[in-house]
Amino acid sequence: MQEVFDKKSFRPAVNLSNPTITNISFTLYAVLGVNEKTQILTTFLWLRLYWHHEFLVWEPDECDGVTRISIPVNQLWSPDIIVYEL
Repeated sequence: MQEVFDKKSFRPAVNLSNPTITNISFTLYAVLGVNEKTQILTTFLWLRLYWHHEFLVWEPDECDGVTRISIPVNQLWSPDIIVYEL
């Protein structure tokens, strides 16, 4: 897996002309404040991003049935997505 970690600066695509589709979901975890006068709602959100990493694919049958693993996000490529709240 070190080879995948070394390529974290590059989008994980075998063919760079194919897009990497990213799905975004979020959970409203808390309402931190409400200002009725200025109509501002301050919230705390958990943002989740999902995408297919073409270099991290394996056959579960060949890996003792393992279907999911957890890897720190700072070791892998991640999409540049910024959420602006207006």
